[in-house]
Amino acid sequence: MRQLSLVALITVCVLSGCVTTQTGGIPQSQQIEAVQVGDQRLTCEELGSEMARMDAHVRESERVEADRQRGQASDTVTSTAAGSVVPFGGLIHLMAVNQPRNAEWINARERGGQAARRKEHLTALFNQKNCPPSSAPARL
Repeated sequence: MRQLSLVALITVCVLSGCVTTQTGGIPQSQQIEAVQVGDQRLTCEELGSEMARMDAHVRESERVEADRQRGQASDTVTSTAAGSVVPFGGLIHLMAVNQPRNAEWINARERGGQAARRKEHLTALFNQKNCPPSSAPARL
């Protein structure tokens, strides 16, 4: 029985090393640049729409963070249960589960920050053009 536990532990350790994440944050194709070519030519309505889109990215980032916090609580319970059945099982479970989640959280956090910076730029353009308040995105 002890040898079986050791084999299971080694197998899980080897397999958990196969979990990959994106390093370096958000892939270049998904980055949100604060200042984009053509921003100066956007109409008030287009600026309002783009600002609303950035708000959606920030909300998504906040949702991922809330999910991460809820997930941490449930992972602790699962890991404790796994640790009581298999030696070091809880630790192995946490390593295998948290690595992909942390990458998602980091990417969402970076994207939310990028969206917030873009919205600041768009808001400055919106004010610079003296756009009417009716063109501004509705606050949720």
